[in-house]
Amino acid sequence: MPYFDLHYGKHVRSFVEIKSGLNSFRAGGPRPIDEKKLDFQAAFLEVGTAGEQKSIQLRVGRQELEYGSGRLIDVREGPNVRLSFDGFMVTSKINSREVDGFALRPDLDNPGFFDNAPNHAVEFWGVYTCRPSAIGTT
Repeated sequence: MPYFDLHYGKHVRSFVEIKSGLNSFRAGGPRPIDEKKLDFQAAFLEVGTAGEQKSIQLRVGRQELEYGSGRLIDVREGPNVRLSFDGFMVTSKINSREVDGFALRPDLDNPGFFDNAPNHAVEFWGVYTCRPSAIGTT
């Protein structure tokens, strides 16, 4: 999965990652989630502030999501082709607390060349927050 991660100063970033997954030896042939000739895994533009204690970023485009243990929101490591989402995400950091807000649609997997599209039957939005654990620190 080759990628390009370009930064334009401290506040603007573009990221593009290509994916390809071929499955030749599965009994019954490949499932839709196992076969992808070529497509974007991620392609987004991110703008924001840079800081150690406080920052905020807006990311728009195709991206991966993985939160917590990955049981609910994950990139789907089991199948041959990873899952990505289209939409936007706002990430903020205040001291040790991180908060993400997002509104996305999962991609429909199509087996051809650059033919994935957002699943318009599914809307996925929410807020996720976390902070480092105080256990084990002095």
